[in-house]
Amino acid sequence: MFVQTEITPNPNSLKFLPGKNVSNKGSFEITQKDQTNNELVRNLLSVNGVEHASNLFESDMPSGQCLVMISEDAERTMCTNLGVNSDFSPENVDENVIKNSDFLLLEGYLVASPQGYDSFKKAINLAKEHDTNVAITLSDAFIVNSFEKELKELMSIKCDLIFCNEVEAIAFSGSKNVEEIFNYFKDFSQNLVITKGSDGCVGYEPGKEFNIPGIKVKAIDTNGAGDMFAGAVMNSISEGKSLEESAVFGCFAASKTVQTSGPRLTKNEYREIKETFSSYWKIILLNCCAFKVKQKENLTKMPAKKTNKKTTNKKSPVKKVACKKTVSKK
Repeated sequence: MFVQTEITPNPNSLKFLPGKNVSNKGSFEITQKDQTNNELVRNLLSVNGVEHASNLFESDMPSGQCLVMISEDAERTMCTNLGVNSDFSPENVDENVIKNSDFLLLEGYLVASPQGYDSFKKAINLAKEHDTNVAITLSDAFIVNSFEKELKELMSIKCDLIFCNEVEAIAFSGSKNVEEIFNYFKDFSQNLVITKGSDGCVGYEPGKEFNIPGIKVKAIDTNGAGDMFAGAVMNSISEGKSLEESAVFGCFAASKTVQTSGPRLTKNEYREIKETFSSYWKIILLNCCAFKVKQKENLTKMPAKKTNKKTTNKKSPVKKVACKKTVSKK
């Protein structure tokens, strides 16, 4: 567990490591001796209705804590103590939780620990056995540069979706060219999303590539935006949406959380995001259709180039792409 330091403890300022709530259920570890942070966790569960699937266990170490400093440009700087998270081991991997989940989300940070790497390896093999989708985040360029071998070994077992930002994508692929980056990642996963901050995201799914524009808002705190994005994407995929539409929902949800202080929203705010996205998505579709019609009109009005040779006008072939393909589900 991470706790964002605030003047007044606020259950909505809590943030969790892998296993956090994706579609109304989650799994995480808490120490019995850490009564102060345990109470904050219980408040969070009560406020947002998160199902706690794991039992408390004995440890001399406290829950992890993170001091988050937000600058005027809404960016954050973190000073983190992992606490009991550094003791996470294969023994803490719960097969029943993985078996009954649509997605297993693994954040790359834990590969820096031998126990964390072994835990991930066990979790992915269980996900493979129970046909649970595996999503992996690269987490940080430092993790990619220092533990590239470990990340690739995990992806080779099973990896249905990769999340990363532009810097991490460049570090992992060794290229700044989008086409080359996509081709490189396709050796490790059929689905990829690269976030670009306020500029949205790009990615691919089987048979299709996409470029989602960012949503311009007044950001005051970007802490938790990436977690909100990933959670929203997986939630949408679990409901049968394509990766492209899920990425649009991820951008929409992340744009809401950056407008508030702290990485979490209230239960009502989460509900409002789901309710208002439907109208937003319809507008996006209408704009896309209008843009395509305008493009067609402009091509029709475009004068033919003058040439001395006789030519015959040929229509440009229309490239068909597959739509609404998703990460394979159980």
